Amino acid sequence: FRSILESLPDEIDRVLIVVDHLKEQIQSYVQAYADEKKLKKEFIFVEQGETKGTFGALLSAKPFIKSPRFLILNGDDIVSRSDLEKLLREERAMGVSRKIMPLYYSVDRDQNDFFSGFRSQTDTEKSNGVDVATGTYLLDHHIFTLSPVAIEDGEFGLPQMLAHDPQGYPIKIITMNDWYSINTLADWERLKQKPI
Repeated sequence: FRSILESLPDEIDRVLIVVDHLKEQIQSYVQAYADEKKLKKEFIFVEQGETKGTFGALLSAKPFIKSPRFLILNGDDIVSRSDLEKLLREERAMGVSRKIMPLYYSVDRDQNDFFSGFRSQTDTEKSNGVDVATGTYLLDHHIFTLSPVAIEDGEFGLPQMLAHDPQGYPIKIITMNDWYSINTLADWERLKQKPI
């Protein structure tokens, strides 16, 4: 969380954190860090509701979203302030990063750099790298008019919703140069070995 909190642009003054597992520890950590750094932001902790998955988390936060547009970030990733500021300059935006991540889908874009869908990576892309979704978005309330898309284990996925009808909810692709995904302890150990 520390990286996310430090990277938030100054104009972000209200932070919603959707919690479930270890929610008390997360809330205590964030509040202590915010107090220590004297962060001038309002923090609201929202419990994940009945609907699971990334869209389920967004639905849980919906009653507390007051601004017309809002950023969505994964709490276990590392991002830079400059990348988030690039997203904020758009009407709607989806962050991608060029990485060698063979298990991820490739992100496709049209000639105007708007998201057009996902596809499986080619063998060459698996070896050389490809644009993958970072889970970082700048969205607006129109996202809630889209039909939820069920994925595995009864979860509902936000990227899958966007891919279902990309023309119905146009979203600009923005390349993020400083995004690092931390999915496992091994990811964290590898990241500690190289400068960010």
